Amino acid sequence: MKHSFFILILVLFAQFQLVAQDGFVVKAPAPHVCNVPEDMLIAPDGTIFFIFSSMPPSPSLTFTNEIYKINPFGEIVDSHAYTDTVTGEVEYLHCLLVEDTLYVFGWGFQTDEVNNIRTFLLMQTFDLQLSLISTHQIQLDQIFPYISLHGRVVYHGSSFHYISSYYVSGNTQMPFKAEVSKSGQLINFKIEGEDGKVIIPYDFMIDENGGFKVFSFAAGLNGSGVLCGIQCKYNQNFEFEKYFLLPETFINFFTHEAINDSISYLSGQWLKMSAWDFWRAGILKLKNDTIVTHQLLYSSYPDSAACPAYRHSLEVLPDGNLIFCFNGDIEYHMIPQSYPAKINLMKLTPNLEVIWHRYIGDPGFKYEAWEMHTTATGEIVILGAMSLAPPLVLTALDAMIIKTNSEGLVTGTNDEFPGVHSSQAFLYPNPSSDELFVEFSMAYSEATFRLMDIKGRNVYEKQLTLNRQSINIKAVPPGLYVYQIYNARGMDERGKLIVE
Repeated sequence: MKHSFFILILVLFAQFQLVAQDGFVVKAPAPHVCNVPEDMLIAPDGTIFFIFSSMPPSPSLTFTNEIYKINPFGEIVDSHAYTDTVTGEVEYLHCLLVEDTLYVFGWGFQTDEVNNIRTFLLMQTFDLQLSLISTHQIQLDQIFPYISLHGRVVYHGSSFHYISSYYVSGNTQMPFKAEVSKSGQLINFKIEGEDGKVIIPYDFMIDENGGFKVFSFAAGLNGSGVLCGIQCKYNQNFEFEKYFLLPETFINFFTHEAINDSISYLSGQWLKMSAWDFWRAGILKLKNDTIVTHQLLYSSYPDSAACPAYRHSLEVLPDGNLIFCFNGDIEYHMIPQSYPAKINLMKLTPNLEVIWHRYIGDPGFKYEAWEMHTTATGEIVILGAMSLAPPLVLTALDAMIIKTNSEGLVTGTNDEFPGVHSSQAFLYPNPSSDELFVEFSMAYSEATFRLMDIKGRNVYEKQLTLNRQSINIKAVPPGLYVYQIYNARGMDERGKLIVE
């Protein structure tokens, strides 16, 4: 009887664990002022592991790498720190969970007894309480001295395959592949490149023959100074076979999601050369990786740049719909900037039609997404960074985790983030004097903007027919107002606006 009761409790507990939890925002309690997000993963029970590198404000201080474990309720339950030494420097970059063991990969440099700098691939293993099990420093003296922060690690066929690139000189960056066993042994290593060319891998997949299909940024491959995105085909030995240009001027930040042998999605950043700020975020639905059947090219905003989440921006849900995560209003990638920026989330149909579109942000801050994944119960988890806009210190960057519900809504925050919210419309600057910009969800084609005074009287109203539109408010007297952005299809966003 006791045994049956115990089994019942376990079943109920397992069902409870699979119930969608409230969203949250968690900032990493970092040791330095510049804290760069690196990677994250979501365990089957909803636990989140994420890593970041904490850069010191002074060259005399050491770098620190941090790993945090967050339970499904947003509580930090375990952590681990790895601090550089006088003769060694390490940066964590990737984490994977294989058979209840956490594998962390990074790159390190060591100064030997005669002041030579040697490069090594770091692999560390941890149990699920973040207790260190093993450390492996795999010497790769062929690579010196700078490794690309992009690339990816995939566990396949009982070993880890790591494809990235390294700087050879000012005009050459070569791809390489390292295969590492679970015990930290280098199985094989291959550099495949050409002097005077730049190739930076972002994502790859391993085909049925053990070859590699790699999605990369390239410069100089198609002529001097020409930038392009390419798909490269390598054989099992990582020997180059062929490449072709990616369509629609897709350039970088690629995430590739294969649906079957013939259909796949590719998200990335593309160029709209006719625009002043020409970076844009987009998705291609591809047949046989060459034929575009559907596309979402995010180009509504003529004077602001956008880009996908830097390391992973696209997930295909079990029902075939997609979640797309990208950054809007980007002036500088991965560092603080002078004006606010926000994270965008979209839910799309398999043919890339917008189901809903959310903005996540906080006035006066730059929010940007590094990586996005979904949980088994449909919540959306974003590894990102936050900085003041404009920044007080150029290196002030906080790593953070944002978790929303399955509809992209932030349903709870902590005291550190009282202003973070998810909305269908966004208004800035606030305060404002002459001109406002209003953005609203691309799920809608029109909306109404209204200003009301503190007594509820309408003082201004305008019909919006573009998803991003400027509004002249020079005629509105200074004061405190309530704004409303709404339409007949259910959007109704409200807030306070100060007119100076």
